[in-house]
Amino acid sequence: ERGGRNPDLNLVATLDDASLKRQNEATAYIDKVRLRLQAAASGLNSGRPDDPVALRLRISSARVKDISVYNRYLPAQSAWQLLGGEAGLTADLSLTPASADGCVTLRANRLRSRVNDQEIAGQLRVDLKLSGGVPQKMAFDLSGSTVSLDHVRVAGRRREFDQADWRARLDLHKGYAVWTQPTRVTIEAGVTMSDTRPLAAVMANQR
Repeated sequence: ERGGRNPDLNLVATLDDASLKRQNEATAYIDKVRLRLQAAASGLNSGRPDDPVALRLRISSARVKDISVYNRYLPAQSAWQLLGGEAGLTADLSLTPASADGCVTLRANRLRSRVNDQEIAGQLRVDLKLSGGVPQKMAFDLSGSTVSLDHVRVAGRRREFDQADWRARLDLHKGYAVWTQPTRVTIEAGVTMSDTRPLAAVMANQR
């Protein structure tokens, strides 16, 4: 947008069938990505390669091929493990190295997971709201985010639960996450559920 020794740059890239992965990942687990990325920087200096760049990322559609890839972000001693299932992903983010704003939505219609020796399946929707953070450190304020579960099924040795009308919702009144492996999360949240039968089945199976 402006030349000279310290130019202003405005780059726009549109991709219709892309794959996404983090730099340390050998395989891309997110494909069929349609996105628009805008990067803007002012007064670029070749002697300062870490000059801040403002990013606007819009993902109109994407597929997470196997949601079990996110097990790497759970604590090693976690009793809960993701077994599989595809998920749809959309996002609208505005990022600088020291600020974050926007939203990310993940929808999994056939999520399968395991808690010790029992299997829990259902529909999952995660609406992450970025209310701030420091992307350079992979740290984000998630206050105002929600997690919804529907059509949950519990299959265990002692008790089962399979009722299509069951639902639950987790509202993060305050939330802060550092997206490392494993992820570190601090939250204050409220939980609403239609009834406690799935929890009763889980506890009966765990004894």
